[in-house]
Amino acid sequence: MAITITVGGSTVQGNHRKVWGTFTSATGDSAVSLTASNHGLNYIVDCSVSIDTGGINTPNPLIAISNGTITATFQDTKGYSGRWSVEGR
Repeated sequence: MAITITVGGSTVQGNHRKVWGTFTSATGDSAVSLTASNHGLNYIVDCSVSIDTGGINTPNPLIAISNGTITATFQDTKGYSGRWSVEGR
């Protein structure tokens, strides 16, 4: 089981930078970890992680931020793909 994280782009927003991208997972994966090596930011002020299911009852992750690492934990991603964004410095 592996999660692939890609960066889609970035932009400056005031004195912060916003970085976004996508991820794909395999059935049974339960966490997506976005580290500074993924998004290049150490001081995080806002983040979003969501799964694209195309239907109702999209799983909502439990998000934890610690030392520039964002961990989004799902019950089971069931091989879904999703989107993420991070804002900070």
